[in-house]
Amino acid sequence: MGAANETAVSEFILEGFPELGQRLQLLLSLILLLMYLTTVTGNATIIFLVRVDHHLQTPMFFFISNLAFLEICFTSSISIKLFAILSSDQKTISLSSCFAQSYFYFALGGTECILVLVMSFDRCVAICQPLHYAATMQPQLCLGLVVAAWVMGFTLLSYHPLFLSQLSFCGSNRIPHFLCDNSPLFQLSCSDTSLLWKIDTAFISCVVLGSLALNLAFYTCILFCILQLPAASGRKKKAFTTCSSH
Repeated sequence: MGAANETAVSEFILEGFPELGQRLQLLLSLILLLMYLTTVTGNATIIFLVRVDHHLQTPMFFFISNLAFLEICFTSSISIKLFAILSSDQKTISLSSCFAQSYFYFALGGTECILVLVMSFDRCVAICQPLHYAATMQPQLCLGLVVAAWVMGFTLLSYHPLFLSQLSFCGSNRIPHFLCDNSPLFQLSCSDTSLLWKIDTAFISCVVLGSLALNLAFYTCILFCILQLPAASGRKKKAFTTCSSH
């Protein structure tokens, strides 16, 4: 496309759910708002209880409270703009805000994958090596694992806003989505996005599929350990109960 025919895009329009009428969109926004408040309240309650009840200040509940905080952040990164789209005509979003939303969405998602992996490791040690659990899962190690999960999640995606800011956008600025996802952004770009596609594919393969494979490996070990316990053992029932919550 020639430079004379290009029109620089300064903002995007998130179309949301254009097939729904205004009344249905308003109803949907109220339902989603109720779900959002329930999610935030539930996770905030978990964090509060873990903080005030010394019986819950164990590695398992420490990881769960961090996951609860992560869920609040992850849900908020999507929901706040979605409410504005559904309940009003505020469908526009600036390029910088769009790139920021995309970054936090994927960074928080990656962090969640790693944190769930840490939680499965904690359960594996607790069930497969119960006599060494207290010595292994020291507070310093638990804190280090959580910090590592957050740092890795945000560091692995540090390329994302930088690469997005280098893209040129011209022509249509309408995103047929309710958030700034990568796929529609790449499709709207006038630049060559083949490198970004490859990097995102590598990220998904390493973080999402890698953490899934390790989670399956940990829980396979847990399953074998549980099956080897005597059927009448109270520890076998407790192990099943603990892992089912995960």
